[in-house]
Amino acid sequence: MPSAVIETRVVFEGQPGLLETLISAMERHGATNIMTLFGQGHELLPGKGDRPMRPGKTVLLGAVREVNADFLHKALIDVFANEGVPSAAWITQYPATVTTLAIRPRRTSRVRTS
Repeated sequence: MPSAVIETRVVFEGQPGLLETLISAMERHGATNIMTLFGQGHELLPGKGDRPMRPGKTVLLGAVREVNADFLHKALIDVFANEGVPSAAWITQYPATVTTLAIRPRRTSRVRTS
């Protein structure tokens, strides 16, 4: 069976213990060879091209059987919901067996008062 690489990008500021929780969730759902990269590498930003990762951003890479990829995505989204992480999650799929779950903090809108 072909395998997929699950890539989870997270900003961990003020989220103690979340990294361990995510790794446990990935392992429970069949991910192996999980690597943690802290602020390393590059990321593709929509409309902005390839840029170095920001400090404080973490990438977890884990290999998983392709059949489990969607299940793992849902499990990771559930982890964030259960942990109360104030993040918006979206999934993009690009070349072949590489899938990405991207997590970013929500932007808060500021209301001007005069």
